[in-house]
Amino acid sequence: MVTAHDDVWKKLKKNKTTVKYYCWRKSPFPLYDDILYLIDGIVATGATAFHAGNPSAATDTALTHDNKDSLAVCHPSLNGISPSDEDDNDNEGDDEATQVMMPSLRRVHARTKSPFATTATAQTPGQKGTQGVRKQTSAQAVSEVAQAICLMAESSGGGPTTPQCLKAAIRQMEDDGDLSDEDIIRAARLFQHDIGIADTYLGLLTKRCCTGLIMREIEEVGRKNFEYDHDE
Repeated sequence: MVTAHDDVWKKLKKNKTTVKYYCWRKSPFPLYDDILYLIDGIVATGATAFHAGNPSAATDTALTHDNKDSLAVCHPSLNGISPSDEDDNDNEGDDEATQVMMPSLRRVHARTKSPFATTATAQTPGQKGTQGVRKQTSAQAVSEVAQAICLMAESSGGGPTTPQCLKAAIRQMEDDGDLSDEDIIRAARLFQHDIGIADTYLGLLTKRCCTGLIMREIEEVGRKNFEYDHDE
């Protein structure tokens, strides 16, 4: 069975509060034999048996001895040494002679690359590295912005600019001939203050509707001016 080092048992024996655990030095814990194969990692027997958690025969010589982490192994299945049933005080020296000190088994993990390391960045064909990826991303961003601006320009309908719209509305009023010169001047000033009126005027198809819109806007401005003068 696997037991603690003698120094550990001596300390337990000297301490009044832990001396009760000293009885387990020679007697295995209940059900210990049932879980022995799980603890020792023995899954087969023979010269070529596989022992889980134990180093291979080729690497036994490379192991270093560590007294702090060593385990005293005296189970018959491991070293062929039978446990002594004599008194602890009489055979304390014999136990030390028969105990086989096994070095602690330290698991050695292979070095793995961190997924956050810059050198482990995945590269796609045609890309030289992360800098190339960043440059390509910036170029794509600029291209997307340019495309968005083009889409905004196309969504506006590609209509005339404000000066062109104002000029076209005034010229259309003069060509219609339904308004007096004074009304044309008033309408032109309305267009300067609110280009939306000019857009609406150019959007109407019939001459009658265009003239009606201008007259209605002129009357509305006159009414507001009249109310403003009387309020003062």
